[in-house]
Parts: sequence; C-alpha cells; structure tokens
Amino acid sequence: MIIDQRVLIQVIVLKGKVSKAGHFVKSFFIHYTSLFYFIGYSFFNYESSKSFSAYKSFERLTSGSLTGTGISGAPSLVCYDNLGCFNNFPPFHNDVLPQSPLDQNLAYVLFTQKNPLVPQLLDCSSPETIAVSNFDNSKKIYVIIHGYKNTGLDIWVRQMAAQILTKEDANVIAVEWSKGASGLYKQAAANSRIVGASVAAMLDKLASSNLYTIFTPHHIHIIGHGVGAHAAGFAGKKSPWIGRITGLDPAGPLFEDVSAWARLDSFDAQIVDVIHTDTPGNGQIGLGISKSIGSVDFYPNGGIDQPGCPPAAYSLEDFLLGNIDAIACDHLRAIDYFVASINNCEFLAVPCDESIIRTAPLTCNSCGYQGCARMGFNYSPTSSFGRGSYFLLTTPTFPFCIA
Repeated sequence: MIIDQRVLIQVIVLKGKVSKAGHFVKSFFIHYTSLFYFIGYSFFNYESSKSFSAYKSFERLTSGSLTGTGISGAPSLVCYDNLGCFNNFPPFHNDVLPQSPLDQNLAYVLFTQKNPLVPQLLDCSSPETIAVSNFDNSKKIYVIIHGYKNTGLDIWVRQMAAQILTKEDANVIAVEWSKGASGLYKQAAANSRIVGASVAAMLDKLASSNLYTIFTPHHIHIIGHGVGAHAAGFAGKKSPWIGRITGLDPAGPLFEDVSAWARLDSFDAQIVDVIHTDTPGNGQIGLGISKSIGSVDFYPNGGIDQPGCPPAAYSLEDFLLGNIDAIACDHLRAIDYFVASINNCEFLAVPCDESIIRTAPLTCNSCGYQGCARMGFNYSPTSSFGRGSYFLLTTPTFPFCIA
C-alpha cells in the first residue's frame, strides 16, 4: 500500500486548524497503527489514544480500489474511492466488511421550505445539481440518517423534516441507504461505517466549495436512529464540521460492548445527545444500547419500556435475522419523542445517576446543582452542568409530554 504524503500533509494542515499539537501527534500515531493492523502485526489499543480529533484522520489517508485478505483467506480490508479503507480488525469485530456506496444505493435528498413535501436529489459529485437545487448556504443543515429496515423517505423521516422546516428555515438532508440497511443485521451494522464516511465526505464537499461561505460546526446537526445513530458517529469521527449529533435509541446489538471508535461516542461532535428507549432490562432483550455514550443521555421512563407500547416478546435471533416489524415500538418511540419535541413538547428531564435510573428512577425528582435539561430537538441545559444522565416520564400518546 502506497501512502501519498501530500494527503498526510493535507490532513495535518486540516487538523491543525481544529486541534492542538498533541492531537496531531496522536493522529500521526493512529495513521501508522492502521498500517500495522493491515499487515497483521499490530497490538495497539485504539482506546488508549481516544481523542476527538485524532481518529478523524483514521482511514482517510488512503483511497482507491483495493481488497485485502487475512490469513484465513477471507476478505479483511476494502477500499473505496474518496472514502478510504475499511477493515474488520480490532476495534471492529464484525465478520463482514461494509459494502460500497453503490451496492447500498446511497443517496441524499433535500427538503427545504420551498420544497417541504417533494425532495430534491443532491449529488455532491456534481456541483451543478447543488447549484440548481434549493440548498441555501446561509442556513443551517440537518442530516437525518435512518436505521435498520428503514428508508430515507419513510413517513417518520418526512414528518421530522416537516416539523424542522415548520420551526425554522433550514436545509434538511435525508440519507437514503435502504438497500444497505436491509438483509442481515450484521451487514447493515458494517455498512453504517460507509454511510458515516459518505456523510462526512458530503459535508467536506460543501465546506470546500464556495456554496457554503460560513460553514461552521454550529451549522451542522446530524440525527440518526438505531444503526443510523452509529453512522452519525462514524461521520463525526471523520469530519470536523459537525457541531451536534442526536442519537435516537442507538442500536445495541454488535455495538454495546465495543470500543468508542466502533460506535457513536461523546467525542464525535461538540455535543452528542442520546435518547434511550429500548435498552435491555426487565428480563427482555432491547434493540437499543444501554450504556451512556453521549455528552448527555436521556432515559425516558427508565429507557426500557415505553408507555403505549406492548410488551416486547422476541429473541435476539429475530432481530439479527431482520424480523423486527412487530417488535420495534419501544425502539421507534425515540423518534416519536424527538419529533414531538420540535414544536409540541418541552420534555424537561432531571439529572439521575445511570445506576439509579435502573433501580429507583422516581427518586430523581429535582434539578439539583447539575440542572435540568430539555430532551430532544431543543436540548439546552438549564445550567452550565447540563451533561450526564437524565430521567423523565412521558404519556402513552402524542405529544407524549406531561403537562
């Protein structure tokens, strides 16, 4: 594998704008660590060099068309033009590799106040398609990433876009990767890495063009559900432009007990707020991740069972095989809460230690010194300490908030 030093210099210059000198050293270290992993002799632990800016250069240093194999002969690395290389060495433990953007039918569609119902296709490889669209470089960008077994034009995606555009004049970009999000769950989980890398590349394209003259992290908010939440995290690991990521019940299977480099993490944006609605508990298997992984983590109703949803009766095997249509009410309720929070509900939550949320959440009933925080679109801590884990109650029907 040949490393183009001009690419390395470009990454160093870019990271120098957003990070300290120490982060550059870590970025340089991770670059060489990835090479050692490729030849099979690395014993480094990515967790030991956890840094917001360092990982953003990981896997960006090479591009092209390449497939590598491990000792067993099974593919262990793939490279895609403009996105870099992807392996399944630690910290990734999935036994399948991500498919290409073409194999996933990955695309972007734009909603604005000028076209709130009929989206426009965006092709960042063709600047003219952006120029003739309703994309406005002076307005905020929201990116919505669907999860497993969903599409970029699902009803909830359209509803979320419509609610955002009712509240403010913005660019709402929905990511369509339904082909990559279908089939076996483990393939969709692997594919989320490509989705994230592609979203990062899209934002980089906009940032490097003259279409976006005031491109700052405050202008970018990515919202992802389930596996799509981890895709948002992978975008954040690669792009310096993301100010906020909202994870809507980030997927738990294949993501629960892995390194922060292999899932959504609080380092992936300036603010990472997470809503947990279907975590394991009460003798049930949950579709969402249970651990606190954000800057702030909300556990409505304890984060296990949601009012208005029937008791979940399914096995992990059902989920991994894609049989989720009738069992995902709790998992989807995070979307409902977020949509309702845009224009209908305040969802004020109280600080509560994660262990207490699991055992006696109703004992958490005061804002205390940490301060309360609003769950959802209008997240804003009511004090400078508004990070950590939070608890709140909801009702079983829309708009779900308790008056």
